[in-house]
Amino acid sequence: MKILKIFLVLISLFVFLNADDDYKDFEEYKHKYYKNQKYNLYKNFDFLNLNSQQYTLLKDILIDYNEDYKELQKYKHHVKEKIEDLLKENDFNKKEFIALLKDLKYKHLEIEAYKIERIHNILDKKQRKRLAHYIEEWELD
Repeated sequence: MKILKIFLVLISLFVFLNADDDYKDFEEYKHKYYKNQKYNLYKNFDFLNLNSQQYTLLKDILIDYNEDYKELQKYKHHVKEKIEDLLKENDFNKKEFIALLKDLKYKHLEIEAYKIERIHNILDKKQRKRLAHYIEEWELD
């Protein structure tokens, strides 16, 4: 009987020590899963309590945003190539370097502002307050 109790205590201890929180693994999996979808709609809208019409409009906004973001990535690659060319030259053109980076940041902010403006237009007053509270969820990746 003592051996059985010791065995149960050891098994319980073993299970307890090997148990872990898989939350981080789930978060990594979730982002990999959603990034492989056609449209990256991993944003969570539950806190806004959207009706079906608003949900559809928001989904369309995010699809458009995703397309704009893909174009921004192409532009970013183009800017990166220009910066590489600048660095290869004998004389570094500081003004052109700054202009390229400013233009990229401006396009980045323009896409973000357009998305937030469109989302703002479909929400009611209460939902806008919630959006303002959770704005980190909607920042550009």
